[in-house]
Amino acid sequence: MASSDQRLEHTVFARRWVGFVLAIWLMALSGSYGFANYSTALKDVLGLNQKQLNRLSVAKDLGDSSGILAGILCNYVSASTLLCIGATVSLVGNGTQWLVVSQIISPPPYWIMFIMAAVAGNTLSWMNTSVFTLSVRNFPRNRGPVAGLFKAYMGLSAAIYSHFCDYFFSSSASKYLLMLSTAPPTFCLITAVFFRQVPAAVTAEDDKVEQQSLFMFTVMSIALALLLVVKSLVPGLQEGIAQSVVTALLFVLLAAPALVPIVLFFKVKKKLAVGVSYLDDGVKPIAEDELTKPLLDQSEIDVEGDKSSPAGQESGWLSRPVPRLGEDWFTLSLFKTWHSYVLYATLFFGTGAGMSFANNLGQVGQSFGFSTVTLFTSLFSLGNFFGRITSGNVSEYFLKTLSTPRPAWIGVVKLPMIVLFTWLSFGSGASLYAGSLIVGFSHGSLITLTIPTISEFYGLKYFGTNYMVLNTHILAGSIVFSGIIAGYLYDLHATYEDGESSLTCYGASCYGTTFRIYAGCLAVALLLDVLLTFSSRHLYRRFKDINTHVKDSAVHKSIEK
Repeated sequence: MASSDQRLEHTVFARRWVGFVLAIWLMALSGSYGFANYSTALKDVLGLNQKQLNRLSVAKDLGDSSGILAGILCNYVSASTLLCIGATVSLVGNGTQWLVVSQIISPPPYWIMFIMAAVAGNTLSWMNTSVFTLSVRNFPRNRGPVAGLFKAYMGLSAAIYSHFCDYFFSSSASKYLLMLSTAPPTFCLITAVFFRQVPAAVTAEDDKVEQQSLFMFTVMSIALALLLVVKSLVPGLQEGIAQSVVTALLFVLLAAPALVPIVLFFKVKKKLAVGVSYLDDGVKPIAEDELTKPLLDQSEIDVEGDKSSPAGQESGWLSRPVPRLGEDWFTLSLFKTWHSYVLYATLFFGTGAGMSFANNLGQVGQSFGFSTVTLFTSLFSLGNFFGRITSGNVSEYFLKTLSTPRPAWIGVVKLPMIVLFTWLSFGSGASLYAGSLIVGFSHGSLITLTIPTISEFYGLKYFGTNYMVLNTHILAGSIVFSGIIAGYLYDLHATYEDGESSLTCYGASCYGTTFRIYAGCLAVALLLDVLLTFSSRHLYRRFKDINTHVKDSAVHKSIEK
């Protein structure tokens, strides 16, 4: 029996932490925000104008935002199945683009490339659905840090790929796409083997070990980000022996998370040596067939919840009373209140401008006179990382101490965007260095702040569908800011250069008007954030009071003991 318990404990350990490390690597190699590294090559091979190219970036964002199918399937299939689908989608979408850019096949019709861009972008939705949903189950007491960690590594992805492509392939766009066609599918399949549902931490000691482990992962991610920052800002580290040293350090820091399971293995072994296991804590182990169950079991859904309230007894959604801010909102009720539209609008302006800047970074750098944009892609990716990993923690701290509404921080991170887009409109080369980093930071912050804001405004009961509806602001923003505004104004100033088959634009006029429009839209969004901040003060004061009460209760219990 003891031997059986030890085997079970080792299995739980392997599936929790080895799978977690593989999920970290999967996020780090997801390939997000890398369109700028191969967009110019797509434009040249396909003979596109800027408006057509921006539509391909919109298609990519369309695929990324189309997680409805993955969300539905997670009710019926396991996480492993979702990851296998993600591997297939990545191979087809990115693989086709690689074949075209490397000119192994003749360029297909534009509509096929549009579909392939959407398929490639859709890879992220399969990864996110499986990894984030399963993480909530495996780490229910540390959902925020786990989600932030995965989001942070995802934010570093473009910088990691940019460095490897620059070092091994001299910034070749076709080789960049080849990496996207092979690395994510490979890690999707490997992660599918190990990243499974396991028992959550049930004792204070287990929870402490879990928090310490997550802290170690966070430190490693920050060290990786700092290395990429220093490498991007110091030209001497981008060539010769110094570049080789940086590459070696990058491999070491990417591999470093594997050290955590090794350390934990000896802790588990020591724990088993004294006869302590999950079974001793009264936790029923998860059977093998349970590990392949759907992520969301239909039997766990509270189908009786609505019957207990008058609203639940009404037959039509129009007859449902509008809840108060902070209560559980039925998704269709969002269309009946003004603040859901205001929240959607401010997120639409903020993430739309940030997403458009990322998608057009290749052409922005070219118009500013730079021959390569790998540095700016890296800076945007790094800013994105620090925005994701800091905004949630900072806003949470001020919420608990000063009851500062979350929308206030959504407005704060827009201020530097307004300044930078105004500066960028003059065509200064220095503004592109600062803009890539700071716009990336603000964009990453908005991505992170969206999740808790929606859950705080509209509750957790219908959070999945509420988030799915409101998260369409990313796609809508990409269509308007990138596909319409940036593409149209770029082509208006672009011309055919000698020996070039596509429209090209150089100088401040290419994006000057575009960036001024972005700054104006963000100023309007800032006013909307002020409105949301004042209208939600009572809600966040209540959150602070609840937190204070819970904290005081814990202190009293500690004193009594």
